[in-house]
Amino acid sequence: MKILYLNEMPDYIPFYVQCSNGLGEKTDPTSAQLTIYSEAGNGVAFSTKQITGSPFTPQKINNRIGLWGVMIPKSSFSNGNFYLAIWEMTIDGTNSVKAEKYFAGTENGQNPKITFSYKLTDEKSGSVIPQASVEISTDLSGNNVIFRGETDNNGKLKFEIDTEELSDKLYFWRKKRNFKFTDPEVQNLFELTGSGKNNTTGSGNKTRKTFINHPNR
Repeated sequence: MKILYLNEMPDYIPFYVQCSNGLGEKTDPTSAQLTIYSEAGNGVAFSTKQITGSPFTPQKINNRIGLWGVMIPKSSFSNGNFYLAIWEMTIDGTNSVKAEKYFAGTENGQNPKITFSYKLTDEKSGSVIPQASVEISTDLSGNNVIFRGETDNNGKLKFEIDTEELSDKLYFWRKKRNFKFTDPEVQNLFELTGSGKNNTTGSGNKTRKTFINHPNR
């Protein structure tokens, strides 16, 4: 995931791509288009909302073979939002697609942080599960733990992630007496900024349902 530090960016931000054919040779596309979607973060489905001016028609940059791009106004991006940029190109008669993910933040001498919330409930009864220990890692083995905390009386947990530690997936490890969780629970950070997916685990009649929400939405 790439970071757009809006307060450090010029009025127009360059987006560009190097095109090549199946042999890896730099090649100009016969057609190219860039579509950028703004993630609203209010559901598990990807947003269909595009930024102002999208889709864009890239142009060849400085007469360089295969190097195409477009200048996009900084005002098209909002601080704290995720964006999905999709390049669609036709090269040697073959259609190809490339996707890039961005987060728009501000630089203040430190890496910007994103605040999320997490809720743990019993899926069958709907009751919240308070005082559950939660660890979040960026790897399946659980070695790179970036947050440790505990759900409150409402089963909620707020946590911040340094943008330098962002990864496509986060792994949640939960512990609570008399509850058995199937860990890790894998959450796709980019897809689930609005709400989460259901998972169940057995310990008698106890099951749980988790949500990730972006509080700025």
